[in-house]
Amino acid sequence: MVNIRVRWAISKRSKILLKAFLLGVILRAIIEICNGEFPVGYDPSAWYVLMCVCEMWDYASDAPLYPIFLYLLYRAIGNVLIAIKIGSVLVSGFFTFSTAYWAIKYGVKEDHVLRFVAFTYTFFVILRILWDLHRNVVGISLSLLALAFYKEGKDVNAFILSILAGLGHPYSAIFIGAGILYELLVMRKMRAVIPASGVLIGASIVILTKMILWNFPMMEIFESYWYVSRAELPLYILWLYAPVIPIILMILHKRPEISRTLILNTENRKLLTWIFAILTAAFVFEFTYRITFLAAYPLLAFIFMLINGLHDRRRIYKLLILYNITISAIYPAIFYIYPIRDSFRKTVPPALVGGNGFPWQLEAAKQLFRKALEYLDESSAIIVHHAEASCAYAAGVPLNSHNVLVTHPDDDFERYLNLAKQRGFHVAYIVWYITAPVGSIEAPPGGFIIESVYDLALYKYTV
Repeated sequence: MVNIRVRWAISKRSKILLKAFLLGVILRAIIEICNGEFPVGYDPSAWYVLMCVCEMWDYASDAPLYPIFLYLLYRAIGNVLIAIKIGSVLVSGFFTFSTAYWAIKYGVKEDHVLRFVAFTYTFFVILRILWDLHRNVVGISLSLLALAFYKEGKDVNAFILSILAGLGHPYSAIFIGAGILYELLVMRKMRAVIPASGVLIGASIVILTKMILWNFPMMEIFESYWYVSRAELPLYILWLYAPVIPIILMILHKRPEISRTLILNTENRKLLTWIFAILTAAFVFEFTYRITFLAAYPLLAFIFMLINGLHDRRRIYKLLILYNITISAIYPAIFYIYPIRDSFRKTVPPALVGGNGFPWQLEAAKQLFRKALEYLDESSAIIVHHAEASCAYAAGVPLNSHNVLVTHPDDDFERYLNLAKQRGFHVAYIVWYITAPVGSIEAPPGGFIIESVYDLALYKYTV
């Protein structure tokens, strides 16, 4: 009888994990199908295209596991856009599977695991990561599995997965380190050293490889930041996580004894330590805003655990998932169009060609790049904005050719017009907006519009 019950429990658990994986696969597949032939997200449609086609190993070395997988998939298929779309779907499924596995091991009741997965998946900060930061997603997913195996007492598995998590993305060291900090410092569990040491080994391999092969300056990890300065971080964190304030207020209203619960509940104290340790790390390391994204996961887990004590929790879970979907549809647009600081909008994918907000723009850009190819010769060059890499590739533009110049994300076109002149080209073609959206650069003056489609145009410049 005991064996039957064990087998039934394992079978039920396997079904939950399979459903979680399929949920992530199906949701991402629907989004990818709706976007046509182009990958969804800025990094997939820009960085990942260039990484595979132009073999940008310096970018791949930042977090090698996913880029290696993606490059091999691209070489096997022969079409980088299809490879990226397949990779995106698999990454989404891997995340939901890992989330479900972690939830089961960390006390979420099996009947509520899929609700936890949906609640986590639909929050806009998590979606921001899932949308295009796939190397990050792989690192987080492997980290969750490592922490789950650590919780289960399977130390060898936890150690191996934590090494892979560090290779998946160096920020996994922050994610795992913050996740076991309470047990290590307060509960004095020396076993917590196992996942911590594993992820440090993986992250160290990545950093040392960059230092040796690409002369990466070690101090840059601590000294540089992108878009959000350390002085602006408190404001950014408040602005980023403002949508969870109504949820917390609702819980306080429903459960006034919450403060006592927080003090007595060890699991909640672990989650709070996890949150604050990640946010503290954002003040220390580079890519400040990217680290703050990592706090979303334990924050959502914390909220979910608190709701677990309410009587009508099933209805509340459904309402919160609906709330997340609504916020995810509205708040990022507000975040981008009306930022408290102009630099903050750079942390949210814009509704531009690379942000995939409007699929018809992608087709228009592809059509105009094909037109540009008709004019291209040895005395001319095509300047491709970084965000347009997938459109140019789909049009047949040889991205690694000597007369194709691809901008960096934050550069303007003037620099590349000058570069085209220095390389001896007489004419340069640019595909860009006629009237640029808010937060974007304008097309350089002096260009002649050869053809326009919707709000995009093919410009000709004499250099």
